Amino acid sequence: MPGRPPDVIALVERAAELVVRLVSARLELAAVQLRAAARQTGRRALLALTAGLALTLALGLVAAALVDALAALVASRPARLLLVSAPFFALAAWAASHGARPATDEPDGERDHREDEEDVDPGPDGVAADEAE
Repeated sequence: MPGRPPDVIALVERAAELVVRLVSARLELAAVQLRAAARQTGRRALLALTAGLALTLALGLVAAALVDALAALVASRPARLLLVSAPFFALAAWAASHGARPATDEPDGERDHREDEEDVDPGPDGVAADEAE
């Protein structure tokens, strides 16, 4: 083929076709992977909910047994219920206080400092008023 010049348009069309096939294959692979991950996450969530329900039932039965076991030491049933439920309330309060924190990777001090820097209005020369000498 020394006498025939390469068909540039055909080469560009072929390259575009190959790129479209590659992108389509990548998108299809990503969709399949996303479906598989969603299925696996759903299974894990169902398992976690089942385990949570079983744990709740078990703790309820243990608490009821403790209330009955304390009958020899504490005559009042409401007092026994309070004694058994107090650790659960304390644990719930602790978990709620630790779960209410913002989910950031940086300590609060650095974030607060950066927010302070963003709130400073620089003057016309680009220097903040509190930094000017």
